[in-house]
Amino acid sequence: MKQVLLILLAFYLFSTPVMAQVSGFSQRGRVTHEMQADGFTIAHPSLPINSKVQLVNTLTGKEIEVTVIRRIAATGNRIADLSQSAWIELGLTANTEVRIYSKPPAPPRSEQPAPQPSAQPAPQPAAQPPAQSSALPPPLPSTQQTTALPPPLPSPQQTTALPPPLPSPQQTTALPPPLPSTVSAEPAPARPASPAVAENPETQAQINRLLDIMMEREEREAREREEARLAQEERKARELEEARLAKEAAEAKEREEARLAKEAAEAKEAKEREEAVRLAKEELAREIEGARQARLELAKELEDARIAREARLAREEKEMEDARAAREARLAREEKEMEDALQAREAREAKEREEARIARDSRLALEAKEIEEARAAREAREREEAARVAREAREREEAARIAREAREREEAARIARETANARVPPSANEARSQPQQPANPVPPPVQQRLEIKVIPTLPDPNNGKVYNLQLGAFSRQEAAYDIASKAGRAGFDVVQEFTGSLYRVTVRDIPASMVYFAAQRLGAVGITEIWLREK
Repeated sequence: MKQVLLILLAFYLFSTPVMAQVSGFSQRGRVTHEMQADGFTIAHPSLPINSKVQLVNTLTGKEIEVTVIRRIAATGNRIADLSQSAWIELGLTANTEVRIYSKPPAPPRSEQPAPQPSAQPAPQPAAQPPAQSSALPPPLPSTQQTTALPPPLPSPQQTTALPPPLPSPQQTTALPPPLPSTVSAEPAPARPASPAVAENPETQAQINRLLDIMMEREEREAREREEARLAQEERKARELEEARLAKEAAEAKEREEARLAKEAAEAKEAKEREEAVRLAKEELAREIEGARQARLELAKELEDARIAREARLAREEKEMEDARAAREARLAREEKEMEDALQAREAREAKEREEARIARDSRLALEAKEIEEARAAREAREREEAARVAREAREREEAARIAREAREREEAARIARETANARVPPSANEARSQPQQPANPVPPPVQQRLEIKVIPTLPDPNNGKVYNLQLGAFSRQEAAYDIASKAGRAGFDVVQEFTGSLYRVTVRDIPASMVYFAAQRLGAVGITEIWLREK
């Protein structure tokens, strides 16, 4: 049966659209106003969404009802985040503490009458400080505590929970009375029954009784917690008063003892001062005599120091003079050594320059002599070569003439034979197809193996062209001069050209019939290759 009732109660709670309520919650601390929302709303780390709680300014006592609409992270700097409207309505600042608490739910009006306030007369409370508000409700335990535990003692930082200042021993002691526990008589909103529960009135009645029992138990526990808190506060105030009275009595006794001790000490100090004045006068007289003796000794020491200083200055001046003379002598000696070294270096450099000039003049004379000898040898070789070429030309002309006459005789003999044999003369086409011999053909030279490479190849000696023979292109002028000297020794007219970064060596105006002989002569002087450039 118990399980059936619990199932029905759960179904009733989840199927009925009611406003979430909390009971027995109380919290105190600082808040912020960063939330952007309308109306009196707050954001809290643990309170149920859409639940309504009371928000109190602990400085002014102003109270409003707010609705929890959001969640925030739990931090030690704030307990909740308010909307702008709630912040302005309470008149809060950044350092103002607020109190959040919930009203206990009222029992149903139809079945339980509203409880009356306690009939116990309450004595008038003692005068409270201006910062406290008598209209503030008592703090309730936080949501982290279970309902079965007594409420926590108020912290020393909460000024509203402290008792008023204790009066002096001459004043009467008035302890703060316990506040009456009141229960709100406002009826709880009627819960519309779901269709499944409305069909069974007995089940509805059982559920209502169960809810009433739960609400009565919560209300009774709240009253018990409030009475326990008030009793604890009264006991604490009584203990504080007793401690204060004992402290004041001890302080009065200590003040009396301190006064007597002070008077005795003052009398003793007066006697000690008189004795100290007498001793001070005697000591002063001794000090004056000692100071006079010290002045005399100081004057003597100053005179001795002056004499010693003058002797030291004279000695230092003499040492400085000796050092200056030694430095001047050293500088003169160094200057003379530098002068001698400079003269020796200039004489050595002049001698080296003269020797270099003589060697250069000798080298230039030797080179001029070698050039003159090479020029004379080249001219002799050119003359010999010209004579040889002329002789070879005559020999070639004679050989050509003899060959031509032999061919003419052979042609005449052939014609005579053909005529004798009465053969038909060849047609015009056959006559044209036979190659015609040149009038004065140059017989090709006897091709011997050359020691020089000709690029691209030797030309036809009978083509009638003239060529320039390039002996090479060099990046260094010394290499080009060496090749030009070899070609000059072979009897050729050599030209050196500088184009871009290359030195080119060329032998000019060589006929096609003389290219072979020129290549032989260049190979004989050590040149390994030539390039033919048609002029």
